Amino acid sequence: AGVLSTTQLTQYSTEENADNSVERLDTSWRTSFPETMLAVTVGDTLTSSLIWSRPTRIGGIRLSRNFALQPYRITTPLAAFSGEAVLPSTVDLYIDGVRQSTHSLLPGRFQLDGSPSLNGTGQAQLVITDINGQRRTLDFSLYGSPRLLQAGLSDWSLEGGVIRREYGQRSLRYGDFPLASASLRHGMSKHLTLQTHVEGSHGIGQAGAGAVLLLGQRGGVVSGSWASSRAGARTGQQRGLGYQWASPRFAAAASTLRRSADYRDVAAVHEGATLPRRTEQASLGISTPAGQLGLSYVMQRHP
Repeated sequence: AGVLSTTQLTQYSTEENADNSVERLDTSWRTSFPETMLAVTVGDTLTSSLIWSRPTRIGGIRLSRNFALQPYRITTPLAAFSGEAVLPSTVDLYIDGVRQSTHSLLPGRFQLDGSPSLNGTGQAQLVITDINGQRRTLDFSLYGSPRLLQAGLSDWSLEGGVIRREYGQRSLRYGDFPLASASLRHGMSKHLTLQTHVEGSHGIGQAGAGAVLLLGQRGGVVSGSWASSRAGARTGQQRGLGYQWASPRFAAAASTLRRSADYRDVAAVHEGATLPRRTEQASLGISTPAGQLGLSYVMQRHP
């Protein structure tokens, strides 16, 4: 029927007049439906978030899609490889030099849907061998990113409840006002994935949208987002832009997220968790035979 779990934080000291305590952290009941990839959580949980929003601890219910319930399902866009065989042939598909599959073909045009697990650039080869032993090779460039979804595939989450307060300090402290939150990612095509997130509570409403776009076959991934909030009489905006490129030897990424002075989310209004006015990130990575080297820069400007 599901899994019931609870966690707690216990502090004990042998010193005289020590502040010994036991505080409950999370208690929840979870059940899953693998056929529909649906997960249900009742109790203490986190609201969903995207790269340009942030989660909030709540006590309530969460309904969400969980791709891990079908671990062999591929959620990123599949690569399509096409060619033509004059004679009955055998075609071998290689991704970065590793054979992925073998198919027998009849004469005529053909198309194969590959399932490479890539995070960055890659190289695919089709080796076509006909019944006379003649062999020819077709080369394809690939780029894969876990931030993209297959065309027509959706990832979503719905939450409702009340905000968890003083987490780790009090066992049963919850807010007085209900909260609702929802997130959605949808694959429009193998190159474009759209995103949206909304949340609201007493005195605060926030909504936003974003997109992740694959630039050609080797150009990397660019992302953008825009969100607006209204807290009382104050209206604010948030804008984000990012770029990511990776290969087996080199990776680079940069992003910026900027908020106006009046931009708020639920946690900022009801918990006082202020948001940075500006966040900048950049990173470089190099993989060598001796190991991996990385350099990163992160800046946050708070009000």
